Amino acid sequence: MGRMAEQYIIGVDIGTTSCKSTVVSLHGTPLGSGIAYYPVLSPFPTWAEQDPEAIFTAVLQAVRSSIVSSEVRPDRILGIGLSGALHSVLAVDAQGNPLTRAMIWADTRSAASSIQIKVKHDGHRIYERTGCPVHPMYPLSKIDWLRSNLPEIYQKAHKFISIKEYVIGKLLGRYIVDRSVASATGLFDIHKLDWDEETLEIVAITRDRLSEHVPATTVLEGIEPGYAEAMGVRPDCLLIAGAGDGLLSNVGAGSVEPGQVTCMIGTSGAVRVISSQPRVDEKERTWCYLLTDEAWVVGGAINNAGLVYQWFRDRFYPGEEDTYQVLDE
Repeated sequence: MGRMAEQYIIGVDIGTTSCKSTVVSLHGTPLGSGIAYYPVLSPFPTWAEQDPEAIFTAVLQAVRSSIVSSEVRPDRILGIGLSGALHSVLAVDAQGNPLTRAMIWADTRSAASSIQIKVKHDGHRIYERTGCPVHPMYPLSKIDWLRSNLPEIYQKAHKFISIKEYVIGKLLGRYIVDRSVASATGLFDIHKLDWDEETLEIVAITRDRLSEHVPATTVLEGIEPGYAEAMGVRPDCLLIAGAGDGLLSNVGAGSVEPGQVTCMIGTSGAVRVISSQPRVDEKERTWCYLLTDEAWVVGGAINNAGLVYQWFRDRFYPGEEDTYQVLDE
């Protein structure tokens, strides 16, 4: 059977600096890829923002590029699975227009909010329920910052959503969040698999201001025809809710069995292990997020792994080629 008769799926990763798209066969063979970049904006110290519309445009471009490079016919593409960076949040109005840029994981402007929440609301109990230590990285603190610093936008906000939810919202016309991304907000109970009412009360929002949460494997239908055409797929192409990028890297590495651990070093670094039940640490040294409704990922992260290596190289071996290879050895 030739390539024309086979069926294919697309994996899309909405990362911190770019959107990457890869067309693969049902056996996992990569056939074509595309990438589109967007900037991280830092108008003030501690701020790290992105334009959600620039990211949405990049998703459309990356998918289209990957299909063109694969030479696969659009009617052979079954579906698109989504991966996305964790911890982003933006406010949208009732028409879906962004009221803010997306505050991403690297944005720490809500440090004071985090301290207040910890002291006033028993930060450890929040961590035990949500798997997220109270920290400026999480949407819990970011929404509290919006409430204190941009009250008009906070009041006007119809929903508080992640970048990935924004993309799904544009494609389908409704707000859906996979439970993996939801579990990394500080607003989701990782034991009950539902929004955490006590934490929602802290930031004075009700669950209708968040998206409907679904399992990572949920298959969604109804891509808006204009956007399907822009991507180069048929409107009946399926969308799979997917999960958070770091957690899916465990799956990609084949590290899904008990006792298997992944260590990832990029700009930042992380160590992760998959667990069949939620696990938290009495000293809050780890976080715990969902991968699927039956699997949790326990891990720890550091913000400066590869950056330190880069600094060492630039400081002590400036201008040399293949320095990393020499240092590794």
